[in-house]
Amino acid sequence: MSESQAALEVSVLENQWALLVRRLVQHKTAMIGLVIITAMVLVALLAPAIASHDPLKQDISNRFARPSRDHYFGTDALGRDLYSRVVFGARLSLMLGVVAVGIAFSVGVLTGLLAGYYPRVDMVIMRLVDILMAFPAILLAIAIVGVLGPGVFNAIIAIGITSIPGFIRITRASVLSLRQTEYVEAARATGAADIRILYRHIFPNIMAPIIVFGTLHLSSAILSGAILSFLGLGAQPPTPEWGAMVSSSRQYLHLAPHMALFPILAIFLTVLGFNFLGDGLRDVLDPRLKN
Repeated sequence: MSESQAALEVSVLENQWALLVRRLVQHKTAMIGLVIITAMVLVALLAPAIASHDPLKQDISNRFARPSRDHYFGTDALGRDLYSRVVFGARLSLMLGVVAVGIAFSVGVLTGLLAGYYPRVDMVIMRLVDILMAFPAILLAIAIVGVLGPGVFNAIIAIGITSIPGFIRITRASVLSLRQTEYVEAARATGAADIRILYRHIFPNIMAPIIVFGTLHLSSAILSGAILSFLGLGAQPPTPEWGAMVSSSRQYLHLAPHMALFPILAIFLTVLGFNFLGDGLRDVLDPRLKN
């Protein structure tokens, strides 16, 4: 490929990205989601600076305090500041979702590429996917953590494993739709290796649905992590994590409903943000929805 051709390809790619960014900025729902996610990420990154108290420090004499100037979200059953625990909980909840989806993305996309491009491999992989998808994802995650033992790391592994089939299926379907296209056949006719065809000609053209699916799945991963912690299989006390905080507040709902309210709101806003952004990306990246 000549330098002029390479420069032309780069210019076309840059123009495409610029167009996508403009369309995304004009999408109100996506922007609301992006603002919410950005705020949550900033809260997680700046947690030590914006937290008003030590999230682990107990003050038994100040149990079940209502929201006030001293404790913005009140205190829990051990007198710990809920605002600080929600702020630090953002770190763990976001990290859990992002790492789990990252694992699923890495394994699922690679496996889906192989399944979609090689028919013989496809049969074996898809039968394994069918077996995994025969179980509800959250029940399979609970079973995996039950075998590995409770903890954040094992919860991440469990959510990552249960998320892999979805990435395999969407990647495989996209590869199947492109495998017999003219430009792929032309690359194959010129003697290009399979790995080059997959990396250079197929993978870039299937990223749009994968990005949309991954963004939407982040909300599911964060929610699954909260559920596992709620059941005592994820983050362990006294680690501040939203699901675990909701779990510890169950027996005090009549006495201190604020203990459950604020971590639930944090989960709700985070999941809503990723769903809004995912919907916006779908509208922007789906060619059928372009004007």
